[in-house]
Amino acid sequence: MGIPRVTIVGGRSPDDHQMWSGVTPGIEQVLGRAGQDKRFARQLVKHRSKTLADPALGLDDVERQILLAVPDSQLRAFLS
Repeated sequence: MGIPRVTIVGGRSPDDHQMWSGVTPGIEQVLGRAGQDKRFARQLVKHRSKTLADPALGLDDVERQILLAVPDSQLRAFLS
């Protein structure tokens, strides 16, 4: 445990995962699912735009654009 960090919305605990990860919950969920579900991971790599358009994933437009901007080689490396 460290010293609380002051932000524009007040103090935040150093244990606040999202503050330190820089990853939004939607992106974290998609990448976590891809790490556990090899079929989903293959779909994500082969048909990324179509896969990320699924409303069931709950991604907002910014999260979707971030995931679409990741180079294929980097996405494959992350998922392997």
